[in-house]
Amino acid sequence: MRQRGMTLLEVLVAVTLLTLVFLLVSQDMIATVGAQSQAGSSSVAVSEANYLLSTVQNDSANFWNYSSWTNYAPAASCGTFPVMNGAYVKPPPNSPDTNNWQTLPSGCGNNNLAFMWAATQSPTDTNAASVQIWIKTGTANNSQVYELTGLNANQPSGLNYGTAPPISPLPTATPTPKPSPTPTPSGTPKPSPTPTPSGTPKPSPTPTVKPSPTPTPSPTFGT
Repeated sequence: MRQRGMTLLEVLVAVTLLTLVFLLVSQDMIATVGAQSQAGSSSVAVSEANYLLSTVQNDSANFWNYSSWTNYAPAASCGTFPVMNGAYVKPPPNSPDTNNWQTLPSGCGNNNLAFMWAATQSPTDTNAASVQIWIKTGTANNSQVYELTGLNANQPSGLNYGTAPPISPLPTATPTPKPSPTPTPSGTPKPSPTPTPSGTPKPSPTPTVKPSPTPTPSPTFGT
């Protein structure tokens, strides 16, 4: 009886361990499948963004007829594209996405993820515009958004990419006059020699006056 109790306990421990191992493996498999799905959606978003940018670049003649591109839509044979509807605004955390997402018309492109796009004039070049495209990688509110920025250039009239612009002749350089030679300074005159001073005359000695002789006192007589 005791042996059967120990066997049942061992079976319960084994089942518990197997259950934990199965849950851990399942969690890893679910995370792997989710990562693969996200990677696939990101690849589709990149492909669709590149397609939209090339559509705008191929429609440059129509694109540059607009001073503001809020009402611009590319002219395409596959269908009518949505107009450029402004910039994407990231919603606050745990808040619904209120951006005006659009979809490609049926028959245009192989992907149909929701997108937004806009164009902005370059501040330094009137023949260049920045095109921004946002692609939503899923349908949930917390789906990631892929952003692509490209350039659409306007080719000036009279020039094409196969012809180099004319080169104007270089102006003739004005010859620079040679500077006049600097005159050589004359030599500094040598100073005349200083005359040797004559000797100072010796002073004549002053005659010494001999002192008068001291008088001899007369003898004193006692009384």
